[in-house]
Amino acid sequence: MRSHGREKSPLCMIVALACILAGQGRAQGKYSGGRGSTAQPWVIHTPADLATLAASSTDWGGNFIQDRLLEMSGLNPIHPIGSFETPFTGTYNGGGYTIRNVTILSGVQSQPGGDGLFGVVQGDGKNATIQKLILENATVLGAAPDTGGLVGRLQKGTVRQCAVKASYVSGTVNAGGLVGQVWSEAVVRECYAMAYVLGTDNLGGLIGLHSGIVENCYAKSNTVAQWGDWPTVPGSVDMGGLVGYNRSGWIATSYADCERVLFRSGVALVAINRGGLVGMWLPGGSAPYFFVPNNYSSKETQGLAATGNNALGAPTSADLTVWNNLVATSVSNPELRQKSTFKGWDFNYIWTICSGETPRLKWE
Repeated sequence: MRSHGREKSPLCMIVALACILAGQGRAQGKYSGGRGSTAQPWVIHTPADLATLAASSTDWGGNFIQDRLLEMSGLNPIHPIGSFETPFTGTYNGGGYTIRNVTILSGVQSQPGGDGLFGVVQGDGKNATIQKLILENATVLGAAPDTGGLVGRLQKGTVRQCAVKASYVSGTVNAGGLVGQVWSEAVVRECYAMAYVLGTDNLGGLIGLHSGIVENCYAKSNTVAQWGDWPTVPGSVDMGGLVGYNRSGWIATSYADCERVLFRSGVALVAINRGGLVGMWLPGGSAPYFFVPNNYSSKETQGLAATGNNALGAPTSADLTVWNNLVATSVSNPELRQKSTFKGWDFNYIWTICSGETPRLKWE
């Protein structure tokens, strides 16, 4: 029996389907899928997606997920994701994947500061989060304060289970293998850095300047080195295997196994503060409540005092010995590779250690 309705031709059906797909493409936007929401984050699937994110400040409040390794070699350098004017306020879930061979150039902004894959991260009323992301063989060329491999300036929010490996980080003041500066309302947990860090002051294998919370982290940076002249008035240079300058920050169950902490000679300075764990730290009172025990560093790091507990560089008051022993202990390289050294550490859920190696995080 013939239908009295008007049948659609195959051509009309194809056109209708094309319109639907086009509409879906517009909803997904410039990336490989998603809508930027918590339920449907934008998908970073290709190097072009990452480059688009770096160039699209209007998207820096969205949610992103990476679903594969991104090989960036042979591509143009990118600028940081997030700036002073427009911070990154969203979330980025790396899914445990790596971004490899990326070059990051200093951003162009009216008030410089914040160079790294993510330049400036700011919670802005919600918890901006970067997690489960590995940066490998990256080159970060910062030209302003606060330069890190992953984040330049972490003003608020959380960086969790992230790493920077085999990378080169060059900045000025506040340079770190992972983060340049961590503010008081920011958190870094279960992260590590293996990087060559260069800068002028406040230089650390993991963090340059720290005022927030660091827990269960480590740095095995090859070199932390001062390279530039201090400004016109001589001052001090602070350099550490984990943190360059700890300004009333919290550091717990973390360690540094930095090969070298070096200072360029020939510059007039009041002091050069170098420590296996922290170069300079500012106490918040008569006791180091901003630290907890069970932080460790290698006493064999080149460039440090050859004897005594050289985990902290300064202050050099009579109280330093007491505080030093409370907050951090420098041990020999063999001791840094023994599970029994790390008192109170969680080797059930957070850390693991193999014979002859320093501890690693279980998520690695």
